[in-house]
This record gives sequence, structure tokens and C-alpha cells, in this order.
Amino acid sequence: MQTSSGINEQAIFLDTWLKTRDFFERLCDYNHAFRELRAVLNNEQVAGSLSLADVASMVNCPVADLVAIANGEDIQASPTLPLNYAGGDGAPDEVDSNETTTGYLDTRPIFDRGQEPLAEILKLLKSSPPESHLVIDAPFHPAPLRRLMQQRGYVSHARQISGEHWRCTFVPGVAPFRIAAIVSDGTATTGAILTGIADTLREEGFSLAGAVQDPESAEQQANVEHGMCDMDLLVLPDGKRFTITQNLGTQATSCRLDHQALEDVVALVDQRLDASTDLLILNKFGKREAEGAGFRQTIGHAIELGVPVIVAVNPAQRGALSDFAGDDLEYLPENLNAILNWCRRKGHCHVIED
Repeated sequence: MQTSSGINEQAIFLDTWLKTRDFFERLCDYNHAFRELRAVLNNEQVAGSLSLADVASMVNCPVADLVAIANGEDIQASPTLPLNYAGGDGAPDEVDSNETTTGYLDTRPIFDRGQEPLAEILKLLKSSPPESHLVIDAPFHPAPLRRLMQQRGYVSHARQISGEHWRCTFVPGVAPFRIAAIVSDGTATTGAILTGIADTLREEGFSLAGAVQDPESAEQQANVEHGMCDMDLLVLPDGKRFTITQNLGTQATSCRLDHQALEDVVALVDQRLDASTDLLILNKFGKREAEGAGFRQTIGHAIELGVPVIVAVNPAQRGALSDFAGDDLEYLPENLNAILNWCRRKGHCHVIED
């Protein structure tokens, strides 16, 4: 993200702080979690080693907001989660840690001395070969560190050794895909699958946002020759119903999208989407999204928050979705188990306790 003043997400945090008036105070007003990071970022060695994108990942907030604040823009305050909130960091439930560990740091003695260990962690990271597997011991689950390391291309696994002893293993690798798409064949099958998945995940305790197709309206899709072309969406998690098509009469051979109704759905989904959301499920990336409207900005916001996205797309819009999502995108088969497995794997920050 480049701005007119030249400050972008890769700008060094210390440099930005020094040359931007009231920068840190404005960050604290924007998100109170920055107050918890003050001791960490007051270390010039640390602040001089982190980009705006790095710091945003630690706080679990959109980097675009930090860039805007650095450029003097007014940004609405962000919902503040505990700094050690584990949701939305995109970390997998396990990594292959059987390889030889080439970097290790026990941060507990550092914390016992009343000091912050991030400078030592960054020093270890800098001195380790690119293929290194790093192991960090900590007195708590270090969620901000896991988000920072993911931002830098590592996947991680955390487990609790004892009450105040956590061990995190970091393995370099390609950043995990954050958007999964199912190519729809134009029938109601894909919509029904996504609706069923939403029901299953909600029962399993996932925090969901998004919109899925009402099963009853899905059954009517094939009956447009009888003037039955209603398309109803259910807004997650509670299933509030919206009709997003206009009935053109008994002689109609197609349905007409009600743009205002769709935007009403988008607004409600945006309102319910935040960093505590486990998964965003969307009925379709369609023509409206390809044109820059509909749920397009919602998807982008979810990615900034670290919330994985699952969406259906028809073949005609597949290219537009690929152009928009880039390397964040993978395609899944129209298979219930495959899609559920992806959602379960991506949708929670799994912690394995012995």
C-alpha cells in the first residue's frame, strides 16, 4: 500500500514514530492494545527492526489503518482485543517439528528480570539460517509473536508444557492460503454445501460472519420459468433473512438482482465481522464483486484482520477473483468433507495441550 507521502506498510516503525507528530498517542487512541506494546516498542533496537506491517500483525489490526494514521488521516477506533488474544492469527494446528532445531531461546528468565525479550528473538531470527526451525519458550501463549512470525513467512505450533510454560515451534514456509473458493456449476449445490457447512461449524462453536443461501430459495432457482426467482440470503451467525432479487413477473426468464438489498446485506456482514471472527463464509463472488462492489471490500477487510474466507465463484468470475486475491487464494473441490476440513484447519488457532 503506497501513499502520496511515501509512507507504506514496509516503513520502519521507529522512523515513522520519530517523524510523525503524536504518532504513538494516536495509535493508542485507535487501539488500546498499543499501550501494552509501549515497553516493547520503546526499545529502539526493536522499533528499528519492525515495519508497520509487523506491528499491525502483532496487534492484530489492519495495516492500512496504521499507514493512514502515519499519514495524518483520521481513523475510527478499532475494537480492542487482549494483546494475547489467540484468534485470527491464522496459525495451523501443527507443524513438522521433527527436523533439527537450529535456533532456541527461553524467554522466561528475560521476563523474570522485568525485561522484554523481543529484541533477543529478532537477534536470533537474524542470525539463524533461512531454513532454521526456531523454538521459543515463554511463560504464556505468545500470540503476538506468532502473528509477527507469520507476517514474516513462518508457520507455527504452540503447546502448553505446564501452567506457565509454553513452547512455540516456528518453521519457515509459504504463508498459508487465506481464501478458499469453490467453483460453482450454476446449480444450487454449492450454495447448499456452504449453508450446511455454516450450520455444522456454528454447532461446533465457531464464530462466523458472512451470508449464505437460504435452502428454500435455493430450491426455487431452477423454477424461473414459473416466475419463482427469489434469492434469499441468511446473514450469519443468526440467520437474519434478506431477499436480494426482484421478481419480474410470470413471463420472466431470469431474475434481477436488487442492488440495494445486497448492499444492506453487505453492511450488516461488515458490522459483524471483526478480529474475533473465526471464519467468513460468502455465498458468491459474482459480477458485483468483480466490478469492485458487493462483498469485495468485505473480503479484503477479513484478510487484513487475519480472518480466513470461503466463497463460491462461478467460472465467468474466476479470473477476477484470482486477480483480486492473488497468492492468498486456493481452489477446493465441491466436496463437503474437503471444505469442512479446510474450514476447521483455518478457522481456529489450535492449541495442543499435553
